Amino acid sequence: MKKYLALFIATVFIAGCKNSQEAPDSFSLNHNFAPYVDGKLNGKVEKMSEKMYWAENDGDTIKKGNQITSREADSLGWGYFYDVTFDSVGNLLNCRYFDENNNYLGGYHFFRKNNLLDSAIKDWRDETYLYEKLICNEKGWLIGASGYNSKADTLLYSWKKRFSKAGDTIEYRYFDNKGVLSVQFVSRYNEKGQLISYDSYDKSGTLFSASKLFYNDKGKISAGTNFNKFKRKVRAYNKTYEYDPTGNWVKSVSTDQNGNIAIAERTYTYFR
Repeated sequence: MKKYLALFIATVFIAGCKNSQEAPDSFSLNHNFAPYVDGKLNGKVEKMSEKMYWAENDGDTIKKGNQITSREADSLGWGYFYDVTFDSVGNLLNCRYFDENNNYLGGYHFFRKNNLLDSAIKDWRDETYLYEKLICNEKGWLIGASGYNSKADTLLYSWKKRFSKAGDTIEYRYFDNKGVLSVQFVSRYNEKGQLISYDSYDKSGTLFSASKLFYNDKGKISAGTNFNKFKRKVRAYNKTYEYDPTGNWVKSVSTDQNGNIAIAERTYTYFR
């Protein structure tokens, strides 16, 4: 459960079951199943992979250093290196995680009925241990799920979404296997459908973390600020990008308030 909540807190997004490469449909896949947070990918992407490296300021240039290890990523609360694959119409098929030596760790695999997400399984360290039954509404938006132990077929948790009438606020609620609320999240969006803030609350409704996001003219996250339960700033960062000819970013440089620098690199395979 801890892994799922950590991933959820890291990337909370909005609505949809149909097409994971186009906003807003991608966002509900992202917040639960895949760590990429851009929303729309340009072109007909078949596969995208991302790796992260340490970096340092070398005068007028940023110098790429060693690849960030899975142990370091764990200690920082970051995600693992990963790739995602899509079908020819943009549906997300798999999200796979790897360590720094390209050893497969595990991932999510998705199944559809009538072109809507129906279920997902997760394997980790050569063992399939989670089955999620997914729920979509009449618009095809992902609105909830129930997670089961794949061996014992016992309920582990469930989660549900509630939308504001204006559609600019979504509340996510996680429940334990007895239906008791365990944690909840509130995400807010601007008129472009971009996530601009999300707050995390315990079962009593007490805030324990919050984040704000800002975007560049290409719709990519350019800066972010994280806050603790006292609404004090605990981390702030800025991001810059380089793009391929289709407009998808291939390199990002992130710098936080302490001067730490990380580089992320992406590679894409496109359908022909």
